[in-house]
Amino acid sequence: MIEWMKEILGDAYTEDIDNKITARLTADYAPKADLEAANTAKSEAEAALAAANDKYKDVDIDALRADAEKYKAEAAQARKDADERVAAVQFDGKLDAAITAAHGRSAKAIRALLDVDTLKGSDKQDEAITAALAALGKRVLLCDFDPQANATSGMGVDKNTASPNVYDVLINGADPRRGVVTTHYGDVLPSNKALAGAGVEMIALPDREHLLRKALEVLSPGYDFIFVDCPPSLELLTVNALCAADSLLVPVQCEYYALEGLSDLLSTVRLVKRSLNPRLVLEGVLLTMFDSRTNLSLQVAEEVKRHFPGQVYATVIPRNVRLSEAPSHGKPVTAYDPYSRGAEAYRLLAEEIAAKHPTAAPV
Repeated sequence: MIEWMKEILGDAYTEDIDNKITARLTADYAPKADLEAANTAKSEAEAALAAANDKYKDVDIDALRADAEKYKAEAAQARKDADERVAAVQFDGKLDAAITAAHGRSAKAIRALLDVDTLKGSDKQDEAITAALAALGKRVLLCDFDPQANATSGMGVDKNTASPNVYDVLINGADPRRGVVTTHYGDVLPSNKALAGAGVEMIALPDREHLLRKALEVLSPGYDFIFVDCPPSLELLTVNALCAADSLLVPVQCEYYALEGLSDLLSTVRLVKRSLNPRLVLEGVLLTMFDSRTNLSLQVAEEVKRHFPGQVYATVIPRNVRLSEAPSHGKPVTAYDPYSRGAEAYRLLAEEIAAKHPTAAPV
């Protein structure tokens, strides 16, 4: 009740007016108890804030933010690494299963011939693996026609006990199919030291220059490629190999005397082609034992390319310790150390040869 306003208005001042004025005047004011409670809460909040500021006054907020970002990034990388490890295990399982299904003899050797990183990155790994294995699925026979039998032992076959061998096939009439030895690395028709005297024994035999060709004709339907490792000398054994072959792959060491030997070989090839095997062609020249640090290697390479334009393989086999070590372990280098420079070079050579023969026939 506002007394002074009653005095002014007199009888016009009613209770209804009094209530309205009172309500209007008190509407914007909080009760005293509420105000005191609010002030108490404010004081407590200010005290808590002051305590927090005092507690963390020496903390570097920017450093905390940086640490938080670092831990966040490390956690993300850890998740990524874990996902990659799981994916790698799954990929290895797929690849091993595919190799087994394809009857692969050596998963390690086959892996060395595949572009594994590309296969891992494929959106359709199963199809990519199948296609890659199919592309590698060439049936290959190595015929060791050198009495030293280095190719035989290099494939893990005991040259002293292998029987029947290529000597038995040529001289004793053994079935060449019984002589083929299947190893973890491929099929091989083995040789041994008895072959050293075969040149003399063949002189009296009819059609002596074509004995090896007749033997390999029995085997050729089962293979895409047949490689014949020839002896280093130009004799009747070498003539047999040249008469059996469709093409000639000539490895040339990047050394001076190798050029002289190459000249003698090509003279023999011309004679064989003219008189005994007109289908014989030069498959290609392969530079081996190449050392880019020496002028001699570079000069020999240039000379060979000048004499055989367009016939020198792009792949060059480097000097490599692993290539020298592998035969002593009875393994090809692709199985002994599949990631060495030598193994990589031979893998590229295999791809280069296969590309020249997309529908491979025996060579």
